[in-house]
Amino acid sequence: MYKKILFVLIVFSFIPVANSQQVRFGYQIGLGTYAMNSLKNINDQISESLPFDSKVVDNFPEYLYFRPSVSLEFAEYSLGLIYTFQSTGSRISAKDFSGEFRFDTKVHSSAPGICGDIKILSQKNSKLCIYSIAGLLFSKLNTQESLTLQSSQVQNQNIEFKALNFFLEPGLSYYYSIGSFSLSLNTGLFITIGSQAFYSGNSNKNTLHDNKNQQDVKPDWNGIRAGFSILYTIRSKQ
Repeated sequence: MYKKILFVLIVFSFIPVANSQQVRFGYQIGLGTYAMNSLKNINDQISESLPFDSKVVDNFPEYLYFRPSVSLEFAEYSLGLIYTFQSTGSRISAKDFSGEFRFDTKVHSSAPGICGDIKILSQKNSKLCIYSIAGLLFSKLNTQESLTLQSSQVQNQNIEFKALNFFLEPGLSYYYSIGSFSLSLNTGLFITIGSQAFYSGNSNKNTLHDNKNQQDVKPDWNGIRAGFSILYTIRSKQ
């Protein structure tokens, strides 16, 4: 089903290709904030359940994201395909003379989608646009729990989870053109859409569960996105 949805999005993106005179290739790098509230609750519960003092070294901090894209440019708008990779994580740690405990959580997502923007203000070499990105959101979560006592590892457990949802990101972007090249600054709000929780194995019933709040743990990539892009436009001869 999800492959069919992605195929429809791709076809829809390139329906107007015959009328386009410009193709724009872009690469964006930016900084994102990631809510991950349910995973933070899990960290709190693990830390509270330990029979020794521990601390959360990182707790899903803001981190870089990366975005290649290709778009068809028209007079007042653009439409194309885009891919987003983003990641963050956390660590619970405890260490003394007798040993060391670690609980590492790493989460990342791959998000193919369609992108578009509409020009709202423009000058000679610059323009301000409203943009929107929407697509599929493939999330993966890896947890690693290890315990070392007297230099001997007594526990080392790895579990991998995954989830498939959707996303939407509306925002503003500013472009400044220098010949065929453009520089762009953008800021937007990433919104996670969907109800699928993290699950392990081949069954989506093997979900990661928050026992304290009695709910399944879902990906929560919600947050601010701020990025910088370099773009190159190929103009066809008329």
